[in-house]
Amino acid sequence: MNNKAKQLTKYVIIGIFLILTLMPFIQMHFGMFKAGFLEEKRLKTQIPKFNIENLKNGLFMEQFQKYFNDNFGFRETLIKINNIVDYNIFNSTNNDKVVIGKNDYLFYTDYLEGYDKRSLLTDKEISEIVKNIYTFQAELNKKGIKFLFVITPNKSTIYPELMPFTCEKCDHNHTEFLKELNKQNVNHVDLIQSLSSYKNKYSIYYKRDSHWNYIGAFITAKTIINYLSDINIENDVIYKNVENQNGDLDNLLGIPTQKETNTIPEIKNHNHEKLPPIMLYGDSFAENLDYYINEYSTNFTSIRISIPKNSLENYNIKNTKIVIFEIAERSLARLKEYQFGNFENQTRIPFESYQYTDLDMSNTKAISYDIKTNGRKNSAISPTGENPSMSWDIPKPEYADYLQIDFLLPPTESNAEIEATSENNKTIVKTIKFKPEMTRYIINIKSPNKLKVITIKTDGKTGYITRSIKLMHKI
Repeated sequence: MNNKAKQLTKYVIIGIFLILTLMPFIQMHFGMFKAGFLEEKRLKTQIPKFNIENLKNGLFMEQFQKYFNDNFGFRETLIKINNIVDYNIFNSTNNDKVVIGKNDYLFYTDYLEGYDKRSLLTDKEISEIVKNIYTFQAELNKKGIKFLFVITPNKSTIYPELMPFTCEKCDHNHTEFLKELNKQNVNHVDLIQSLSSYKNKYSIYYKRDSHWNYIGAFITAKTIINYLSDINIENDVIYKNVENQNGDLDNLLGIPTQKETNTIPEIKNHNHEKLPPIMLYGDSFAENLDYYINEYSTNFTSIRISIPKNSLENYNIKNTKIVIFEIAERSLARLKEYQFGNFENQTRIPFESYQYTDLDMSNTKAISYDIKTNGRKNSAISPTGENPSMSWDIPKPEYADYLQIDFLLPPTESNAEIEATSENNKTIVKTIKFKPEMTRYIINIKSPNKLKVITIKTDGKTGYITRSIKLMHKI
């Protein structure tokens, strides 16, 4: 090899070395290559603000080290590779939130109160919670509203044989709740019995996800509707097999979600008389349940709850005849702190006297926000930075007395400014505080002019918005 070739080889090697050395920093700052999303259930450390005082006392370097550890280039890719090796070769996981079961099933550790005695309620605590539920049921009865309490079983409750270990003397909040609900005459259904009777025929829960699939939701809807009426929806459906990728537990493991085939019951025909207006308060399990209940109600409303502090106040139930309260078994212990509302605040605003204009969530103009459509005509808006803001153009400028904002889950506590801008560019500013216990906010704006833009600005991470944002104008 002549000197020229040697020199060229040397430069190539140096160049490759520099590229390999600099690539993580380039990726870190410019994100040239998309590594995908890593579910960590926490916010990454933000780059610290530089000042001389923090530099002198060493605080800046300490914070910068944390920032670098959370954000260095290809971090997500390297973590995913490590997780894939751990799971596929060693059948292990570094995430204590996930248990690897049999037959390719994953389980969420929040299921395991009976196995490790965590989050088990005493008989006295269960009795007090059920007493509060019964009081709530009695208040609704006075208003001519029927109440039904529904506990969604954990995956491990329906499939204990697929757990990696057995528990012969386990206690469970769920079974103790059912006993107390019977004792205190609270209206409820036993989903352990309903779902277990189908599990040898169908998969009831996703293998790689902590939630039930559409079969589980359909069986639950069938059980609920049978309890409330003589309607049998079994003959109204056709079954089809669909391949999908539902894997919140795969995401927690930091590995690619795996495809699986599940059966989906589709409502195709029914000539039954429908149930009166229903309001369903539920957690994430209610997402699939909504579809089936809605088909059999003359007017259906679904509200997402958050345990422990989100009460059932601030919702219009004036025309509701049935209230269903659904909660996952894994959340039962949190009902110790739950505030069952008495609905007295419902009469403050005569909702039926207002017309509503829905603002299009999918056309939100957002700053420091990540917008994801969820296929239900609205969008999930998740915060990605400090001081985020969102704006909505009103398709046809109009007057508004109130602005109604619905959150999927209660936002973290933060201050917010609501700006309502009119056609003549005058702006009404309202300051409110988002609270961890509320998912619906009704803001009095009383605009004297037609509005063209609504903007929300916050001083922190506001949580997720998927329900709606509406203008209310008195008829």
